[in-house]
Amino acid sequence: MLAIASILKLKLHGIDILTAFLTGKMDCKVYMEIPKGWKPKTPEEIRLYNSGLPLALLVNKSIYGLTQASAIFSLTLLEHLNAIGFVQLYSDPCLDFVMKRIGDKFEFRDEGELKKTLGIRVGSDNEGNYWISQEDYLTRLAQKYDITPLKQRPNLSLKLTSMPPGKPARKRVNHTQDISYR
Repeated sequence: MLAIASILKLKLHGIDILTAFLTGKMDCKVYMEIPKGWKPKTPEEIRLYNSGLPLALLVNKSIYGLTQASAIFSLTLLEHLNAIGFVQLYSDPCLDFVMKRIGDKFEFRDEGELKKTLGIRVGSDNEGNYWISQEDYLTRLAQKYDITPLKQRPNLSLKLTSMPPGKPARKRVNHTQDISYR
C-alpha cells in the first residue's frame, strides 16, 4: 500500500476501528472458562450453576484474545465493503476503504494523515514519497537490554520511491563480504 501510494503520489489516511474484534460473528463453536466473579442471572443459569457440573460459556461473537479474531474481523469488513460496492484487488488482498461508508457499520476514530500503523512510524514528504521507521521499537529494545546508544544515530528508515524511467535496477551488493568474524 505504501509503495502504491508513493508511486501514485497519494495521501494516506489512518483510522482506528473501535472494538474491531468484537464485531464479527463466530463461524465455529468456541467455549471459554467462566471468568472469576461471574454470577448466574437467569433461572436456567442458576440451575446449571448449582448442578455441580463443569460449566463453560459459548462465545457468540468474536472477542479479543481469540486466535481467529483478526481473520473474523477481516471477513466481516470485507463483507461490508462488498455490500457497499467495493471489490477487493487480486493483486493486493489488503483492505482499502472509504471512511464514510465504513462508519455506516463500524464505529471508528479518525486518526488523520497516516503517522503510525502496527507500531511502525510512517512519514511522507511534500513530493508524495513515504518512509517507514521502527526507531521507537528499537529504542525500547535498547532500553530493555541496556544497550548503550550509538554516538552517531543510524538511518533507521526506508524511503519508498518509484524508479525513474529508463534507470536500470542496481545489482545486489553483499556488504558483509569484507567483514571478518570476531
